[in-house]
Amino acid sequence: MNMKNIGHYTIFLLLAGLSPVGLCEEDRRTVEDKRMAGWMDSSEWLSWKVKILRPGTYDVMLDSTAMAGESEVTVTANDATLTGKFPKTENWDDYQTASIGQLTFKEAGVFTLSFKPASAATWRPLNLRNVMLKPNN
Repeated sequence: MNMKNIGHYTIFLLLAGLSPVGLCEEDRRTVEDKRMAGWMDSSEWLSWKVKILRPGTYDVMLDSTAMAGESEVTVTANDATLTGKFPKTENWDDYQTASIGQLTFKEAGVFTLSFKPASAATWRPLNLRNVMLKPNN
């Protein structure tokens, strides 16, 4: 997804009709449910193709809930990797947008953006609604 006119990239997961690779089909939700994924299991993962128009460093932000506790996620995009924590939220409807770290894209192009639990020990369930890449320059 490319959104050059607004200066950042937002993957509105369900509303854009983007299907992740790796997450079980029964965990996909409807627009009325306001979440793309009820990400419950540390063996599940998500992956999308994204087109980056400008090289640079981007804040990776998740619009999510994590009522079961702080959860640690590893994000990769080709050779760039980060591991960040998403904070605990008050309830499953308490969506928060949190920066989990930064990725640097050395060149423009199409990248596979993957999200995986950092480990089974640090994983807690998430409701994931959106992913944002915001330029940090």
